[in-house]
Amino acid sequence: MSEAVVIATGGFTANVPARMKIDGRLSADIHTSANPYVLLWDGADGDGIRLAQALGGAVTEGFGLQLLPIGGGRVLDYAGADLYVNDEGRRFVNEAAPRRELASAILALPDKRFWVITDQQSRKNATLGPKLLNGIVKKSPDIRSMAREMGIRPDVLERTIADYNRAADAKFDPEFGKSVFTQRISEPPFYWGRERIYVHTTLDGIRTDHQARVLDRSGRPIDGLFAAGETVGGVFGKDRLGGMGLTNCIVMGRMAGGCGRWRKV
Repeated sequence: MSEAVVIATGGFTANVPARMKIDGRLSADIHTSANPYVLLWDGADGDGIRLAQALGGAVTEGFGLQLLPIGGGRVLDYAGADLYVNDEGRRFVNEAAPRRELASAILALPDKRFWVITDQQSRKNATLGPKLLNGIVKKSPDIRSMAREMGIRPDVLERTIADYNRAADAKFDPEFGKSVFTQRISEPPFYWGRERIYVHTTLDGIRTDHQARVLDRSGRPIDGLFAAGETVGGVFGKDRLGGMGLTNCIVMGRMAGGCGRWRKV
């Protein structure tokens, strides 16, 4: 068995110039989901992709990247039990829309941020406790006090939530076409927090075959060079189902790792 090199360095979500070539709105103020509060070092700058290119490898482009709109104030893992409002206290999107649609609506907001609201009835995920302790999510006894803390006119937010609850009762929202409702937002206390958009995954990257072998610009495998995980491009097309990134890493990693004696880079 010959010695092999496996490139598994991730994508380029932290490379601001590279991602702005794909979408000019993704400036440095848009953080990555791996480093949402800019407290850590994020090394996903595409260095493995550049390494493959230097060795003659081809890059698959045109699929772009994926944005994640649920890394801050949201504490649910399912749709239909929270609502999103802008800084005026009005809804601006179907909260159950696909991520790409949500991302476009969020990026169109003046500061690319919004408020997410749920209530006592909803089933919170495991992030609720830490987010309450860190002040990322807050709890209010009623809508008016919640609105005041947000800096929103209480009457506007009350009207927004009343309209939303009527839509929830009817199981259809005529304003944004939402039909996924699991409950009203009506039982205090109310949980709310500031939410924003994050760069989550890059979908462009090193071109490989089904055996995780890096291909050159003519489509031929480069002897002894493999790639696995997010550093590989074209696996998912222009979007990706949640959780499939891990599947990709495991499958391609096993394919690449079984191809000989290899050195991690």
